[in-house]
Amino acid sequence: MNKDSSNMISKDWELIVQAIYDKYDDYDAFVVTHGTNTMGYATAAVSYAIGNLGKPVIFTGSQVSYGIPGSDALMNLENILRVIIEKEELAGVFLIFGSKIITGTRVKKKTEFDYDAFKTFGRLPDIGYLGNTIVFNDMALDRYLYHLGTKSKTKDGLVLRNKFDNNIMSLTEFPGLKSEYIIKLAESGVKGFILRATGAGDPNVAPEGADYPNLREAFSYLREHKIPIEQHKPQMVYQV
Repeated sequence: MNKDSSNMISKDWELIVQAIYDKYDDYDAFVVTHGTNTMGYATAAVSYAIGNLGKPVIFTGSQVSYGIPGSDALMNLENILRVIIEKEELAGVFLIFGSKIITGTRVKKKTEFDYDAFKTFGRLPDIGYLGNTIVFNDMALDRYLYHLGTKSKTKDGLVLRNKFDNNIMSLTEFPGLKSEYIIKLAESGVKGFILRATGAGDPNVAPEGADYPNLREAFSYLREHKIPIEQHKPQMVYQV
């Protein structure tokens, strides 16, 4: 497809996954060029949609479009070839962009300006760094490859889960957020919530009977109807 990444939807991820799956036996590695705005969503989606990957699937893009002076597109593509040649045992989904090598489930965009546009989400280290040489964090890479589990070199060994449910809602808590808003969303068909709460992941759950807006009623409703909600703060996740 030729599509701005801001306009990508889950059906597009399914096309990417299916293309990799269909051609898996024909190639030793796969490169996906992708716009930067939703790159992290796509790398995570592919990571979870294809299990038992025994070959590398590497995403990249550019901060400056190819053909424009100063473009980093060609450099990023060349760096992918450098990494694949350097580490033949590489498997799973990665982003290679600027000087960073990041696993597919940890990709977070940090800037619109720098050539190093992405960072590893959370407290984990990058898998590696690119400069005039390539430096791998062998401990981080070994841990990632270990957690991948089974690694298949043939399509027959892959586990394909190529469907995505869009009935989720991501919310940022603000002072005065009302329970009724969350309940209305749940009643409309939302199957799960991500709540970016305040402080150390502390939502406004007031004492029972409080006469000011709080989220106690919403949490009770979600628990009663078995609708999951995860509370996030920077670097940490709590599940209710």
